[in-house]
Amino acid sequence: MEVDSQEEYNKRRPVMCKFPYSGVTINPDGHFVPCCNAPHVNLGHLSKVESLKKFINSHEQGMLRDKFNKSEWPSACRVCKTRREEGKPALMDHMADKYIDWSDKNFIADNYDVKYLEFTPSNACNASCSTCGSKFSSKWVTLDQEAVRQGLEYRNPTWESRATGTNYSMSEQDYEKILEVIPTVKFLMLKGGEPLADKRNIKLLEKIRDEKIDCKVNMITNLSMMNDKILDLMKAIPQFHMSVSMDGLYEQYNWIRSTDFDNVVGKLNKWYMATGKAVNVLTTMSIYNFFNMEEQIKYFTRMESVSMMKLLLTAHPTYITPHMIPQHMIDELNTKHAQSIWCTKHPKLERNKNLLNFTSWETTSPDRFKENKSRVLSWMNFVNKQRGFNIEDHVPELNKVKTYYEKF
Repeated sequence: MEVDSQEEYNKRRPVMCKFPYSGVTINPDGHFVPCCNAPHVNLGHLSKVESLKKFINSHEQGMLRDKFNKSEWPSACRVCKTRREEGKPALMDHMADKYIDWSDKNFIADNYDVKYLEFTPSNACNASCSTCGSKFSSKWVTLDQEAVRQGLEYRNPTWESRATGTNYSMSEQDYEKILEVIPTVKFLMLKGGEPLADKRNIKLLEKIRDEKIDCKVNMITNLSMMNDKILDLMKAIPQFHMSVSMDGLYEQYNWIRSTDFDNVVGKLNKWYMATGKAVNVLTTMSIYNFFNMEEQIKYFTRMESVSMMKLLLTAHPTYITPHMIPQHMIDELNTKHAQSIWCTKHPKLERNKNLLNFTSWETTSPDRFKENKSRVLSWMNFVNKQRGFNIEDHVPELNKVKTYYEKF
């Protein structure tokens, strides 16, 4: 069933995504996935295809298009489906409609070009965020191996997990496949690992600058590796923008993300002073920073160098999600957030529905809540030892969570 007009698209919009028609997403381990919202759905590996052009027109991506053309949800798209059913914004709303220009040809063409590309050439990273793992950060490889030696079996490598226990770096032959499609790409999302930790990303930015390629570039970065040379390079690309990952404040941030809070804030402001471009702050809400979200919102939205703060929710790994906070504590936070104009109506805050009317797995998924209690505690203890200080000293509410777990 073909979709042949903007009007028809609007009718079908509840079950329609532009990604399969225009976009390619590649994980830090080289696997194709439908999008970053389905990182565990394997559509193949970059090393096994001749080109990205052939991949986007392949059977694997075509199966997704076939479903959407019939106004059906692909099984891989359950996250967006659930959010739509709950009346919440889905990734397909935030990304596809915003970044990929609409054309009827997206749906009726005989073949498709790669207009949106999201990738990283490796899992190279200079940080060991407590919410991450070796699949997305090279810093976690030896740490995940040590965690397993200490008995944290849930850090064993699996396809679904963030812990692979190995490093990955795209071969030069595969990287050439990336360079081959850059002239058709209209929106390039550089992600990590940490993009600035892989020199090939720098060379790619130099190519875009030197060849004056008409491409919007958004880089998701922890910003800690930015220096004056990199700043000048990014500044020279007219359509370059940044999203900076910031979870928590001060020592809380240092524990969650392992890099230095003051250093990153300083570089964020330096970028703004040099370019006049404000950045998006991406805050991943976890059990470690959910208790003081209002304070984080106040801090970042007050910054002139921040254009928007986006609240991202993690449900995986299951032992770091705020869903593991007991329901009675969540109820108190829900009341606080509902009464706060910072959390409900601030113009620089996006995806605040992820914060409001929150629920605990204690209520919605009791078995999962019970199963993950010990993992919450053992993982917190493991990261405490790696950091050399305790997160509970900076987020005292976590002591109440621990006490409640013991009584549960």
